[in-house]
Amino acid sequence: LELGSAWRLGGDAKLARWSQFEGLADWEAIARDEWTFAAGIERKLAFQPLRRGYTAPVRAGYSWRRWAYEVGGAPVDEQTWSIGTGFPLSNRMGTIDLGLSYFVLGDQAENGWETRGWRLALSVTGLERLIF
Repeated sequence: LELGSAWRLGGDAKLARWSQFEGLADWEAIARDEWTFAAGIERKLAFQPLRRGYTAPVRAGYSWRRWAYEVGGAPVDEQTWSIGTGFPLSNRMGTIDLGLSYFVLGDQAENGWETRGWRLALSVTGLERLIF
């Protein structure tokens, strides 16, 4: 969803019907449906001729996932908060993207365990003109 010329919102939802999985009896009994919801906002990359360059995109997002299994008799949930940016490559050939996210997986009270951590992501997008 475009918000003017500089910003955009995005979202996604997914349902994986693991409860209908067939083939392995051990898994059939414990598989649950997996749900994922995600939303984010981005300030888009923009060329600024008077400033001799680009404004870097700024991204922030949140996601929630209910995993397809239970631990300690309760469903396992994961929450992730993220921020990121990107840097354009020469001649708009693509971008180098950098992201940092914090996640919480499980719940000590409900599942008997909980994991918290940070993820650092670095990726290159684009470059199709070099390949095709």
